[in-house]
Formats: sequence, structure tokens, C-alpha cells
Amino acid sequence: MRPPCEVVVQFILPTLRAELAKMLMNEYGMSRGEVADALGISRSAVSQYLMDKRGIGVDLSPPIYGLLKNLAEMMSSKMDRDMITRAFCEMCKEIQRKGSMCSLHHEVSKVEESCKSCLEP
Repeated sequence: MRPPCEVVVQFILPTLRAELAKMLMNEYGMSRGEVADALGISRSAVSQYLMDKRGIGVDLSPPIYGLLKNLAEMMSSKMDRDMITRAFCEMCKEIQRKGSMCSLHHEVSKVEESCKSCLEP
């Protein structure tokens, strides 16, 4: 069995990073190096996100996509890293509240149908 946090690390965070990398480069004109610095990842990871070799397979709802756009704007304006971190964490909490994490957890783990651990605060 995989705990919900493992699902976040393996599936959700890479998807969020991939979308952020694409937004930061395409909408805000940041270079791969700037995106790598902003996300705290390597340039090669940015390249893999851009080529859809990483961070694919999780559908993001329109509200989550909207939060991602806000986060990209914050990152492009070089806002305080603490505020960016809090916004990123809030986005993950919203994914948890909406049940997206729960359905993915059921899909990739052998958990009982009655499992609701993803929905607990």
C-alpha cells in the first residue's frame, strides 16, 4: 500500500512542476535556468517537464489550474519565497479537499474502497 503522501510526491508534484515550468517559460518568458532556480530543480528536469517526459498523467481541474496561474505569476515577479511556498502548499491542500488525490490514491494503491485518508485534514 502507498500512503497518500507518496502519491503526491510521485504523481501530483511532478504534474504541478511541469505545468509551472511551461507557464513560466511560455507566458512569462523565463529561461530554463530561471525556471530551474525558481522551482528548485535542475535544468535537465525542466527540459523533461517541457518535453512531457515527466509530470504527466494527472488531470488538473480548472480551479487548480487557476491556482497554478496565480503561482506562476508570483514566481515570475520574484515574490518572497515563503509566500510562494505557502501558496504551493495551499494548492496541494485544495487538491486534497477536492478529492482528486483520493481518486488517484485508489487508482495506484491497493486500498480498500472505504479508505478516506486522503480527505482527512
